[in-house]
Amino acid sequence: MIKKLALALLSVTATAALNAQTFPGNGANGFGDQIGSGSIKAQISGGNVNFTITAGAGGLGNDLVLYFDSTAGGFANTSTLTDSADGGRRAVSGVGVTAGQTVVNFAPGFTADYAVDLTNSFANLFQLNTGSLIFTPGATFGSTVGNVTTFSLSLASFGNPASFKFVGNILNPNDGGNGNNVFRSNETFGTSTTSVAGNANPGNTGSLTFSTFDTVAAVPEPATVLLLGPALLGGMFFVRRRRA
Repeated sequence: MIKKLALALLSVTATAALNAQTFPGNGANGFGDQIGSGSIKAQISGGNVNFTITAGAGGLGNDLVLYFDSTAGGFANTSTLTDSADGGRRAVSGVGVTAGQTVVNFAPGFTADYAVDLTNSFANLFQLNTGSLIFTPGATFGSTVGNVTTFSLSLASFGNPASFKFVGNILNPNDGGNGNNVFRSNETFGTSTTSVAGNANPGNTGSLTFSTFDTVAAVPEPATVLLLGPALLGGMFFVRRRRA
């Protein structure tokens, strides 16, 4: 009995440690290693998911767009997204004001519902739509200190998922000035290839195709361990007293 209780306590503790999940970049450096050698950490806590992006050697100098698959339905690619009204919308859609489109194709099993456009000073959440993207409150920019940028999303703002999938990409939504072009990099979260030989940057009109995505699953928070831990330890003490 004591052994079983001890193993249960260890199991709960180990599960809580998984509450923070970290995912690496794809190793590419088309934009000077902004996320290629970096990582992104996601932690579900108190109705929010908190993100920590640790940039690569180049720092987070351009927009990072994260696409989320969190509800039923969604988009298998961005080819039908056309909103170019501002930098954040251009980054998500991949559409310049006067130039063509650079398309993202998502991996099988991934259909995007929402996207966040993140820079080192703001985070905007959009629900994907074939017309104007739908701005959705719920994203809160944290800070940028050195190569570390933080932001959070309320789970309610993108469907209250128990778990969700995501991918990310670095790009410049103001290439050439005035938003005329969107220039996409080959740096991603999730494994990807480009339509350009040598896996170079897709640029203004090339495409990016993901073959994998990352998944964040809700698990018991540390507070759960604080409640269960003493109970399990108390049970161990009770058993020992009865056997004494």
